Amino acid sequence: MKRLGTILTGLGLVGLLVAGLQINAQDKTEKPEKKPSEFKSVKEKVSYGFGMNIGMNISRSLKSQDIDVDNEALFKGIQDALKGTESRVSDEEMQAALKIFEKEMAVKAKKQREEAKKQRDELAKKQVLGDPKMKALAEKNAKESEEYLKKNKAKDGVKTTASGLQYEVLKEGKGKKPTETDVIVAHYHGTLPNGTVFDSSVERKRPATFPVDRVIDGWTEALQLMPVGSKWRLVIPANLAYGWSGSGEDIGPQQALIFDVELLEIQGDEPEAPPTTPAKEPESK
Repeated sequence: MKRLGTILTGLGLVGLLVAGLQINAQDKTEKPEKKPSEFKSVKEKVSYGFGMNIGMNISRSLKSQDIDVDNEALFKGIQDALKGTESRVSDEEMQAALKIFEKEMAVKAKKQREEAKKQRDELAKKQVLGDPKMKALAEKNAKESEEYLKKNKAKDGVKTTASGLQYEVLKEGKGKKPTETDVIVAHYHGTLPNGTVFDSSVERKRPATFPVDRVIDGWTEALQLMPVGSKWRLVIPANLAYGWSGSGEDIGPQQALIFDVELLEIQGDEPEAPPTTPAKEPESK
């Protein structure tokens, strides 16, 4: 049950109860006068206040993360914990349930990120098309990117996935392939179609560490196809990169990106090629 306790603590369910009660008690907002409560002793009233505060913290935390619970089972869990009785659910059963729960939450979070990305890109598109200079730049980038992708696709050894991602295997790896929920360590060198370097862990001489599902779509797709120890060259269409938004000063709207990526390890596994310096998480783009 330790894992469940860690998750609940992470949800922020352990609040400063006394502080919460004091804040509520000091609330000077005018409210309709209530009849005396059914609780007579100080112990009863404070205990009820603790319960209310715990309930409000739980409710806020669950709502903020869009978590649906069975209230009856929740109440039973709290009651059993207060009584010190043995859990009605075995550790094995709880572990299995938590794995399913975490997968469901991951799917929900992914959908939310995809929807947020779609909204950001639609807004960026509207802004770009409304600015003559940015519109011209986007059209120029799109044309250059399309030509680069077409030329690269015809090269020997280049493979194209259903999404339009292009990759070329520069070095075969023999390790495991990451999953979407893994955290990996990699070296990368990113350039634009014109050869401009916009980001490079290789030049920094320090590999990057990041979750597979928290990078651009082209990376997320490619990483799950790469065995540890591999080095690939990726050519990522704009819609799998930063789309209409671009990123920073170097990456403009509708620009394809080229990356040389070497997958060093999956965190938590035995590294095939461990980094020689502390890893640094790349900036979100």
